[in-house]
Amino acid sequence: MKRRIFAMVLAAVMLLPTVLASAAFGDVTEETPYAEEIAILEAIGVITGDENNDFDPEGELLRADFAMMVGTILGYDKTPAAEQVFSDVPQDHYAAGVIAALNGSGVFSGVGGGLFEPDSPVTFAQAAKVLVSITGYQQLALAQGGYPTGYIIQASTIGISSDLPQDQPLTRAQAAHLIYQALRADLRQQTVYDNEYPQYEVVRGETLLTNVMQIYMLRNVVVNDTYKTSSQLQQQQVKIDGQIYNVGETNAANFMGQGVIIYYKIDETLPEELVLLYINTMPQSAEVIIPANDIISYSNNTLRYVEDGRTTSTYIGRDANIMYNGRSVVYDASLFNLENGSIRLSNSDGGGSYNLVEIESYENILIGGIDYENQVIYDRYDRSLMVQMPDDQSAVCEVRLP
Repeated sequence: MKRRIFAMVLAAVMLLPTVLASAAFGDVTEETPYAEEIAILEAIGVITGDENNDFDPEGELLRADFAMMVGTILGYDKTPAAEQVFSDVPQDHYAAGVIAALNGSGVFSGVGGGLFEPDSPVTFAQAAKVLVSITGYQQLALAQGGYPTGYIIQASTIGISSDLPQDQPLTRAQAAHLIYQALRADLRQQTVYDNEYPQYEVVRGETLLTNVMQIYMLRNVVVNDTYKTSSQLQQQQVKIDGQIYNVGETNAANFMGQGVIIYYKIDETLPEELVLLYINTMPQSAEVIIPANDIISYSNNTLRYVEDGRTTSTYIGRDANIMYNGRSVVYDASLFNLENGSIRLSNSDGGGSYNLVEIESYENILIGGIDYENQVIYDRYDRSLMVQMPDDQSAVCEVRLP
């Protein structure tokens, strides 16, 4: 037997022309593979360009530069080289400290013979080993055969995927794509610190981005107001879904009324602690269906869930009109706390954000008894599990016979 509850959340979206984020690098255009991922990584400080502000997306990425990218994520980028670890990486090499730190932690080792080969291109297999290791899945990769096959299999399992041959040198754009995927993969973390029987757990919603870099992402949020349009906001401030942000180095004030995706950090030295790092319009999407078991949490009007194996977030406005079984009801956050069912987000008007949410929640019981007088159906094994049949038929029940 199944009880279904449906709710619709309709949010008004201002329809304004799309505003594109400014290009991060002079040689990265909208047609460049992984252009937005490159722009995001530049905005959050993982990658940089050369003296001409070029990224060289089609050029091969050197092992030393890949080490610098990974080291920046882990906070090793300012680490000085205490001693020379590899004969071909002198202490005054720009990546010497990072390479030593990554090698010491078992994340990125040399090629043998006391060499690191910092000026050789990094291969897909090498990158997979590093990214699997920093997300906590190294033991699982070793159990599947180790380097390179086990790491490539494990990388694909956690959403760090590529169809490249294992020995294929990575272009800088391809490496950016893999790093972006790794930043959003759920971390596998040690939960029991026992030398003989350590235990690990994959923690959904905790990623390198949030836990290590302390950078957060929201999607499908709307820029409500800016310092250019409101006297209530101070210079360099914008309001996004009711929350005030410092624009940082972004052009967020140009996105007034748009549905956007944002990356931000907390800076306690500023009056407004939330500082934008990246903002861009959301790509138009027809719909996304989120099974209940992919929902991580719902709080402060933010729905966090797993999409394509990665954690994402979207905002549900508190002032939205809610339809419950075709009837208008007062907003209730508990509607989003599902044990079984799904949430369907859709874009009905072509705007920049989802403006329709349909929630389906159901409960399965094995019929053990029916109280016709009180219109209650009881579970066969647990009478605390029951379905109250309403007079107004606001619930839909399905009885399925074996």
